[in-house]
Amino acid sequence: LDKAKVAPHNESAWAFIRGMMQQDPLPAFPALTAAVEEYCKGTVPLASAIELKANALAHKGANEEAAALFRRLAQELDPIRAKYWLWKAATLQGSAQSEPS
Repeated sequence: LDKAKVAPHNESAWAFIRGMMQQDPLPAFPALTAAVEEYCKGTVPLASAIELKANALAHKGANEEAAALFRRLAQELDPIRAKYWLWKAATLQGSAQSEPS
């Protein structure tokens, strides 16, 4: 987390954090959760932080919220990878629709 704070736009630190999250979801790391929230709400929100938050929400089953964040990435923050973010959002929405009511 310290390395991400030094250079928040450097994808390498965020990739390392994503790797750690594969073992434990974001809520398992309170300091990381707070930092991600801070970077999501900044004057220039970080795409990497929003991606972490969206993945954590999807892990908790909040698929609609996560899909909204992925759509935001596609439309506002990371249009270069828009097709990827829209695919992630559609995948979440598809799994939400296929769950039994």
